[in-house]
Amino acid sequence: MKSEIFVIDNFYDIPTDYHKSFLNNEIKITEETTRKISFILKSDIKILEATNNIQKEEDEGDITAHLGSDWIAVIYLQLGYASFGEFGMKFFSHIETGLESYVDGNQFNIQDKTHWKEYGKITAKFNRLILFRSNRWHSYGKGFSNDLNTSMLYQKMIING
Repeated sequence: MKSEIFVIDNFYDIPTDYHKSFLNNEIKITEETTRKISFILKSDIKILEATNNIQKEEDEGDITAHLGSDWIAVIYLQLGYASFGEFGMKFFSHIETGLESYVDGNQFNIQDKTHWKEYGKITAKFNRLILFRSNRWHSYGKGFSNDLNTSMLYQKMIING
């Protein structure tokens, strides 16, 4: 069986240290991050890109798929009370083809949401890792507040491995 999506709660041992990196406007990726993701994938990984992301109430992510990498890791780091019951990551299939991930050579209209069916969504829970194949159609969801302390905060890593 080939796993496509992993959801791991309580990912970081001391998640508040990583949450503080948003307040300090710095990205914090450590040996703990790479070691734990490598363990989940049973493979050494290389992080190609890492960003801190702040998604506010008026921000809604577009449907996308990433090419040129193997995996995407999203770790939610907003404080729990702001995100209780709120959805973050969403997954889509293309209605006409039924495809859940990008296939080379096909053209897709990702702007017109009438061509897409949402088939899954995962709540944005503090210290939750969502790790999935990067060619899978997804969006990062809609933010749920307008200030740093209560907005959707997540680390995003583009990974090979």
